Parts: sequence; C-alpha cells; structure tokens
Amino acid sequence: MTHLSVATQRGVCWEGLQVILKKSPNLKDLTINGTLHYDRWDLEYVCQCVVGYSFLLTCRIEVLKITRFQGAIREMVQIEHVLEKLPCLKLLELHVQARGEYKKRKIIEDLGMLPRASSKCKVEVKFS
Repeated sequence: MTHLSVATQRGVCWEGLQVILKKSPNLKDLTINGTLHYDRWDLEYVCQCVVGYSFLLTCRIEVLKITRFQGAIREMVQIEHVLEKLPCLKLLELHVQARGEYKKRKIIEDLGMLPRASSKCKVEVKFS
C-alpha cells in the first residue's frame, strides 16, 4: 500500500493509525481527512498514542495532507513534531479553515519557522 486516506475526529485516539503506519513500510502518501489529535481545552494534554511521535521516525511518507487544519496552538505543536520526525517528507499540504487576513498571515509565518527533518520538505497552505 502506497496511499492511505483516513478520517479522524477530535478526541478519538490515533493508536490505530500508529499501528497502520508501522505495518505499512511502503506508504508514501497519507491523507488525514479531519482534525489532528488534541484536546482544545487542555493545551498541555498529549495522548499517549502520540507522545514523542517516535513512531514517525521510521515512516517513509513523502506527502502528508491534512484537510481540516485551523492553526490552533496544539495543531502547530503537532505539525512541528511531524515536520521534525518525518525524514522523507517532501510535501505537507494543509487545507486551512481560517478567517481574516491576519490569521492567514500568522499561520503561514508560524509554519515557515518550524524546523524540518527533510531539507526537501515544502509546506503548501490552501485556505478555504
């Protein structure tokens, strides 16, 4: 399997996704149709299924698409982990639900400052 598209919901554990990623060494393209896994009320909370994000270090994912990104602090923290841990990532495509020019500029600015494990990684932002 080289492409996988998964539907996610806030508050639903990603343990199953972690298992799939570990058992799919040829996966190159992952689409997350939904939200990232975080608790919007507790900024310090990190589910045990993603603590450290070490499961990403062995992933060969080249393209990651996230369809419902809003630019919240917890989402940015997760994106930072993703960019720091995916060594083969060439494209991170974010479909952003943001209102207002200031918020859009802030999201682009914040994303541009995040470190990347792959020097070839581009971040593409699509606003809706």
